[in-house]
Parts: sequence; structure tokens; C-alpha cells
Amino acid sequence: MRRKILMLCVVVCGIAITSCNKSKGFTLSGKFTNIKGTGIAVLEKLSTEEIDTVPFVDGQFEINGSVDKPALYKLTLSTDQDSFWFQQKNELLYIENTAIKITGDYNKLYDLDNRNYFSRQRAEIGGGKLNAIYNNYLNKVRPVVKKATEVSNTILLDTIPVENMSDTYFKEMLKKQVTLNKLQYQRDSIKSNFIINNPATQFAYDMVFATLTDDDSYKAVFDESVAHGNLYSKIMEFPEPELVNQWITLLKEQDTFTQEQLNVIDFIWNQKKQIAKGAPFIKAQIRDVKGEFVSLEDQLNKDGYTLIDCWASWCMPCRWFIPHLKQIHQNYKDKGLKIISISIDNYDKEREKKAWYNAMKEEDMPWQQFQANKKSSFVESYGVYSIPNIILIDASHHIVATGVRGLTLDLLLQGIYNE
Repeated sequence: MRRKILMLCVVVCGIAITSCNKSKGFTLSGKFTNIKGTGIAVLEKLSTEEIDTVPFVDGQFEINGSVDKPALYKLTLSTDQDSFWFQQKNELLYIENTAIKITGDYNKLYDLDNRNYFSRQRAEIGGGKLNAIYNNYLNKVRPVVKKATEVSNTILLDTIPVENMSDTYFKEMLKKQVTLNKLQYQRDSIKSNFIINNPATQFAYDMVFATLTDDDSYKAVFDESVAHGNLYSKIMEFPEPELVNQWITLLKEQDTFTQEQLNVIDFIWNQKKQIAKGAPFIKAQIRDVKGEFVSLEDQLNKDGYTLIDCWASWCMPCRWFIPHLKQIHQNYKDKGLKIISISIDNYDKEREKKAWYNAMKEEDMPWQQFQANKKSSFVESYGVYSIPNIILIDASHHIVATGVRGLTLDLLLQGIYNE
């Protein structure tokens, strides 16, 4: 990885933004403790190829430049003294034409590429209106996330699967999940308030964009496991469509954003709202176990709810979840819940097709099985780009929820069936 970055430095140095006049642009200066050696600092505008690199010596660097308008950037630091696991330290910040300082303990900087393995602290970032708003947001939401992390770490689904829990212990876990959901709602309310109270800022635009997009770089901005350094894996639930409409209306009322920016938001939202809560299901073709194409509509429950389990033979989290689904099937099959599984194993590749058949045999799921390739109408229409994924559809064939699983799914079903 270090070699790759150093090669990148050779390619881009001298063609980026370093030659601009300081008085008319920005100065980004960094000073870090607990660091030895020499390396580079790479400043990259998210989702673009706009990159600048400067030497990073004894914990210090300075980048000078100019931007047409404030934007979100990723700063990557690396030295020749870093071990493999701690090679790249990453931080997210806003660049605008002013003096910006970033300081901190180098050993505690967050590593975006290894966010599931290491707990890190965000650096201190000062300078610029947007960084002040971003810091304020993080400070407001951090105590909530800390509590949520503590609760999340006590929900032991990985070590004690739901199907092995006693009824008493299962109810205790459900209570904890209720507490966690309340904290997540509180966190999302803070997020929404920052959008509503700062609608003319690039921060508000990025917050909306991060909610709607599948771009992991932008999701990292408001994913607390990155922003706070907590091992808190819960992804933000997709907000109510009415709330998203309110956000977008506010953005359009400002004179801050270009028509191109607003068109991007509209384009993404027009896709996302097709699978938002309350939207009618989308017609699609899927394969049955014989390889014949069938209509998804024909597989849906005509008199009750349909739970669509999206999985694959190679997805271990998907397969770990199957015993839980079997328990749900047992609990609700006589109450009108129908489960179907749709694998995204590639049927057109003989090896993957065999793996699918073998996995079905091994898991012995007592409900119908189907398949959809990654570029199929089903996968693209429903945005099944990560699995496991649950899609719940009601008797009128409208979407109730997508992406729910674990105890959140149990709570959802308990509410539907008045338990």
C-alpha cells in the first residue's frame, strides 16, 4: 500500500493545487505527536481524482491551495515507520479558503480501511465554517453513539444465536434492542436537525447525499464507526420518505447549490424512493431451482406478508442468519407470513450454480428458493448490492421495510402480528 501511495505521489505532484497563492486560498497544516520517520500526506477530494501530496516529516506537513467552493476531502497519512496494519491513517475534513489546522496523536488516528478491527480517535480539526459545523455535529451525536455502542456490544447474537437462547434470555435481548433502536432514533434526529438548521451549507448537502448514495466514501462521513472510532457496526436506517422530501425541498430553496448538484440528488432519490417504505413492489424476473424464469409477483403472498431473504452460498453472515429465519418461519408461518429466499449466486457460472445447490441442500430451508444474477432486474431494481438483505412486503404488495435483520426484524414482526 505504501509503495502504491508513493508512486501516486510521483505522478500527481506538481499538477494539483499546491501552486496557488496562500492569501487567496487555503493553508492546511498538520502537526501530530508520537510519530517518527518521513512519509507523505495525501489530500483527496472525495469521488474525484483531484489529489495533492506533500512530504510528511516528523509529524508535520503543510498543503497550500485554492478551491472554487468548499468541499469534503479525505486526508491520508503514511510514514516509512508504519507497520502493515497501521500503514494509512485517514481523516475526513472540509477544505475551504481559510487557514485549517489538524492535530492529534498519530497512533490514535482512525484507519478507514480497517474500521472493523481498530478503535481510533478523530483528530482535532479547526478552521472553516464547515469544519465547525461538522465538529459540532459529532460532539452532539457522540454521547448517543457511545451509549448505543455499549448496548450493541451486549446483544450477543454472534456468540449466542437467537435459536439457542432461552425464552427469558431472548426477551432480555429484545428489550436491549428496543433501547438500541431508541438511541438510533435519537441519533438520526440529531442528524436531521443539522440538515434542517444548516440547509445552505455543503455539509447539509453532503449529509443528504451520504444518506441516499451507495458511495462508501461519503457514507463514512456520518458513519459513527468512522467518525467516532467506535466499533459500532449499525448502519443508519433509511429515513421516512417524507423526511427526505423535506430535506431536498430545503436544499432547492437555497442559492448555494448548482443545478447539477440538485439534479444528482434528484436522480439518486428517484431511484431510492422506489424501494422506500410504502412504495409499491417492483416487478422483476427471477429463476426457480429448475433454472426457469418466473415472475416475482407470482411468488408473493396474496393474503399476507412476504419476507424476501437475499443471500448467497458464499456469504457467511447470510448463512449464519438462516437458523434465525427458520425460527421466524416456525413462529409466523401459521399467521400468514411467507418466506422466500433469492440467492445472488451467478447461475450462468457452473461453479456458482453448484455452490448454490449445495448450500440449499446443506441449509435445508423449508421455503421456496430462487436465484437472481447480480445484473438481474431484481438486484438492480431493489438495490441488493450488499447481503444479507431482507425485503418485507405486505398483502397489498407494498414495501414495508428493506435491510432489516437480527432482533430488529423480530420486533418488526411482533408489531405487525400484535405480539
